[in-house]
Amino acid sequence: MTVGCAPTSLAAPDCCDMRAGPASDAAAFQDVRTQLVLNCCKWDPQVGDVSTLAEFPVLITPQTWRFLASSAEKLTRETLAMEEALLLTAWKRFLPETRDPRDVPWKRDESWLVKPAFCNTGDSVTARDIVPPNCWRRACIDVLLHPRQWIAQRRFNVLPIDTPRGMLFACIGVYTIDGVACGAYGRLSPNGIINYAAVDAAVLIERDSRAGGDR
Repeated sequence: MTVGCAPTSLAAPDCCDMRAGPASDAAAFQDVRTQLVLNCCKWDPQVGDVSTLAEFPVLITPQTWRFLASSAEKLTRETLAMEEALLLTAWKRFLPETRDPRDVPWKRDESWLVKPAFCNTGDSVTARDIVPPNCWRRACIDVLLHPRQWIAQRRFNVLPIDTPRGMLFACIGVYTIDGVACGAYGRLSPNGIINYAAVDAAVLIERDSRAGGDR
């Protein structure tokens, strides 16, 4: 199946206001980690160990949460409504241009990367400048032999946030139940690729200061 969409307009940084919160003391950190495990927070199978949790949370504003929740709900509703035709309004707005690798010059054009069609983590994201040469050669061969198992996707730039560990790239995922946003998870990486090496982070919504509440 050939997958494609019009050039995308990604969310601007001012739509996703996030920052790192202060590092927790040992007791508070242990309590957060326990709550995340008991509440079945997202832990990738390849990560597993809860010791990978960052010692500080990612803080997002209420406006950012509403934006992320609304976007996730729109994507979920459209997916549930027409699974056979995913390329609808919300997908075209938020998904980077995605094509059959046979249709774009991904090997010589660094504005593209490739990844398995059913990839749900960043472990298999491949581009010449982000993987070792031997991995790049293996991926090129596999894409040429099995193009239907891969997609080519337009690359986009992300901005890091300042954290107690230095500048890190944050990824916010939103859970939905029956099309309604119900929670979020965070991942942090020293580079723009969120993969097995990224650490999990609690995501907290800041109180709206305009309403007189504390952060």
